[in-house]
Amino acid sequence: MNPAFAWHWHGAAKAAGGHRHMTILSDLKTTAKSAIRFHTLPSAAKKAHRADRAGLPAGDPGIAAVTEACTQWLYRAQDQSSSHDGGIASHFSLIDGWGESYPETSGYIVPTFLTLSRSGGDEAEQRARKVLDWFLGIQLPDGGFRGSTVNALPRVPVTFNTGQILLGLSAGAARFGNPYLAPMHKSAAWLRDTMDGDGAWRRHPTPFAAPGEKAYETHVAWGW
Repeated sequence: MNPAFAWHWHGAAKAAGGHRHMTILSDLKTTAKSAIRFHTLPSAAKKAHRADRAGLPAGDPGIAAVTEACTQWLYRAQDQSSSHDGGIASHFSLIDGWGESYPETSGYIVPTFLTLSRSGGDEAEQRARKVLDWFLGIQLPDGGFRGSTVNALPRVPVTFNTGQILLGLSAGAARFGNPYLAPMHKSAAWLRDTMDGDGAWRRHPTPFAAPGEKAYETHVAWGW
């Protein structure tokens, strides 16, 4: 073997061995960190983690059972919202608990509650009205609604969130009439007046996402 080639081969093999060694150490470090994080989790989070690793249950609980479970989860999200204002929490964390109320998602949950109420659910109707009354208190003077959770800053009107809340206001106005008609018209007028000439909404994007035009703004037209 050519001495120069032999020296090059030896160096490459040594480098490869060193790379494998570093990879093993990195994997061990990652595993150790994961184990430490797992042992510091609350018991409920550990239980959920084990359930996830076990996979899906063998049996299908059926549509009725799943619908009821989802309904009860939404009820808890309203009752347990950390801002305690009648809105529905943005999320639930097994580590941090319930988040603050989220106006946008609460907006399109209102029609869900009203649909549930058609099956004889007085509770669902009462909960829908609770969300609607909350909207009356957080609507901005110009008719728009803020982005993100209820106490997030900056508190500025956002096109997309207003459009989703308009779904709830229009469903509430259709079912109950006043006092939801005026807020509904005010939000619709704000969306009308802030639309660009080509039919797009660009003037009031959310400050909680990357800048730039968003295709999902077209969903605003559904509520409008």
